[in-house]
Parts: sequence; structure tokens; C-alpha cells
Amino acid sequence: KPTVCPACGAHVEHRGVHLYCTNSLSCAPQIAGRLAHYASRDAMDIDTFSEKTAALFVEELKLKSIPDLYDLGPQDYMGLQGFGERRINNLMAAIERSKDCTLGAFIFAIGIPNVGAKTAKDLARRFGTIEALRSATVEQLTEVPDVGEIVARSIVEFFADPSIATQVDRLLAHGVKPRPEEVQQDSPISGKTIVVTGTLPNYSREEIQDLIEKQTNPTIAPYAKTGEVHLRVTAKAEDEKKCRKLIKPVVKELKKRFGRNVFATEESKTLEEAVVDLLKENEMTLSLAESCTGGAVASRIVGVSGASEVLMCGFVTYTNRAKRKCLGVKKSTLHTEGAVSAKCAREMAKGGCKAAKTDVCLSVTGLAGPGGGTEEIPVGTVFMGCCCNGKTVVKEFHFTGNRSRIREQAAAQALTLIRDCVLDQTEENNR
Repeated sequence: KPTVCPACGAHVEHRGVHLYCTNSLSCAPQIAGRLAHYASRDAMDIDTFSEKTAALFVEELKLKSIPDLYDLGPQDYMGLQGFGERRINNLMAAIERSKDCTLGAFIFAIGIPNVGAKTAKDLARRFGTIEALRSATVEQLTEVPDVGEIVARSIVEFFADPSIATQVDRLLAHGVKPRPEEVQQDSPISGKTIVVTGTLPNYSREEIQDLIEKQTNPTIAPYAKTGEVHLRVTAKAEDEKKCRKLIKPVVKELKKRFGRNVFATEESKTLEEAVVDLLKENEMTLSLAESCTGGAVASRIVGVSGASEVLMCGFVTYTNRAKRKCLGVKKSTLHTEGAVSAKCAREMAKGGCKAAKTDVCLSVTGLAGPGGGTEEIPVGTVFMGCCCNGKTVVKEFHFTGNRSRIREQAAAQALTLIRDCVLDQTEENNR
């Protein structure tokens, strides 16, 4: 496999199954690709500007960024192969016309990763101006239909890049004036969201992909949040009642396929709310024994109104001494297995139940990094235990990302494990 870009000689890196050149600022094919995308029909729609034109401009006129296109004058085109006076005038007129564009077209044109033409229009309708979009948070962005956490983070990181910010400012200074999108009111549109625990890669083609490909109205759009998958079912019909009629059988099928993994049928309900409600329904109390998450699971639980009815106690046992003193983890376990082990997680969960006198205790112990990992126990390794009415389940997970992301993923998975164990107990009691 190549280790350097054949066009510019820069280092390449693997992202999934693809290789990417890391030299995004001066790699000629990348610059040409961005220019061609910017000028494409669904973007700024610059007539007669092709991929071949983009490559020519990068090579001969030394364009380094999209705003450079608006710096060109008639004299710059002179001498370019295939550019006579008429073609120059037509192209310059098309570039000038592109300054009057819709906000959705502009958002799509600037090339935000994971943002297609439809999502760009949805963002334009939600935020109204490019300034509002540039300052949007991940939380605000995920309120837009079909925008999940991955896409939202892509948008935030895109505009946080100083080079990108400079280029957007230059485009606006050149007189590019994105105008608001027109909102079509021709037919009512209605939607319903099914929220399930887990991540998109965990669901097989049979569980979801065939439904997505088969549906045209209503449509199904999956998007991910940390530890959750949101399935947005959207229908378009003559009136609201007919929309609901179209949506109902699809929602029924999704519930059938995902079973008890469905924890909400409304966008606003959180996983922690589902956990608190489930504990209340079963009149069960909860304690938490956290190490690497440092209280992150407790923080999500206490954010729910009425959590005090179920959450009795939370232990943050960061050191081995605290694990021994507060939770009764055996010294021999810490010595032979280590704090990041299944046995330690089991003893933490059982000890938490005993110390807090609760029906359920969830334990978390792991390595959030960035240091401390080994070949046997790499950074991102997390063990969780859940003791529910005397029965203890232990699971091992391997999360990726920086320290904050690993802790965030662990907290979400911890909530899922609590829910699964309580449901297991409930089903066992009902047999």
C-alpha cells in the first residue's frame, strides 16, 4: 500500500478502507476537487466550469483555495489553452452570478464532510444564516431532522478550522450573499422517531438496510448519537391524518425488529430518562460505582427529574485504595487481575449493592487514556459490572477516540447495561 500521495508526496493515512492525503492545503488534486465541487450544479452552479477547468486553474493559475476564483480578472485568463474572449466573458459572468445563491447551495458548496445537498437545505431552513450555522453547537445541530452526532461534530469541527473560517470570510467579503431557503408548503410532512440502544454498525443489513432501501414514502433515516440509534420515519401526504396512517405500519415493523432495544418513540426522551422510568416501574433502587467515568453516569442520571426516587448513592473510586475501602474489592484481585479487569468490575458492582443497600449497582472500571495502555489492555478497554438482585453480569468493551469520547461512550453503554439487566430481571420474574 502507498505511504505517500502520488500527486504531492505528502503522507497518507488510512480511514477505514480508504487512503487519504493529509496535505489538504496544497495538494493540487484536492484543491481542484474542491473547486469543481463548489462550482457544481447542486452547489454554486457556475456554468461551463468543469473538473478539467478546475485542474487547469490549479496548475496554470496556481489557485490554492476556493476564494481565489473570485480574485481572477480578465488578464488572468489570457493565454490559457481553449480560452478565447467569448469563453472568458461567459465564465466571468457565471462566476459573478454565483454570488447570488441560496444558503443551502452555499452550505453544500463549501464541502462540509458528511453534509449532502438535502442536509445542507435542512440546515439552511433551520439556521437561516451562515453566521448562525457557524456558531451552532452539536446539541443544536442534532435537533435538525436526520442530523446525528457524527454529522453534527463534522460541522462544528469544519467551522472551527482557522483555514476554513478564513476562506468563508473571504467568500463573503467577495460579495457572496447566501439568501434564505424557500420553504415549500405544498404537502404536509409528518414524522416519528424510534430510538434504540446500540450503534449503527451493530445492526445487520437484515435488521435495517432492507427497510431503508425499500421505503420511498415514508422514508427511514437512521442517525447515530453516542450509544443510541435514532430512526426517523417521515411521511408526506395530503393531510396530517394520512401522514400518520403511512407512518404507523413502518413504526410497527421497526418495533418488531428491534424489540426491547427500543427505549423511546419520541425524539425528546433520553436514555437516562428511560432507565429512571424503568427503575420506578419496578420499584428498584440504584447505586453506581465508577472509576474511569468519574461520575459521568451519575451526572446523566441526576439530570432526570425524579431521579432521587431511584438513585441512592454514587461512589467514585478512582484509586485501588478507594475500591477496597468503599466497595470491598479484594486486595488479591487488584494485585493479580488489576483494577481494569472483569473480576474487579464484578466485585465493585457486588460491593456497591452491599454498601448502598440497593437492588441494582452498576460498576465501571477502565482506561480512558491517553496514557497507561498496554498491548494486553489498550486504551479504551472498559469493564462494566451490573449486580441486579444478587445476580451479577460483567461485560468488556473497547471504545475509541480521545479521553473525553471514551468516557462519554462508556457512560452511554453503562446506562444500556443497567436497562438490559433490569429488563432481564423483570422477564425472569414474569415467567
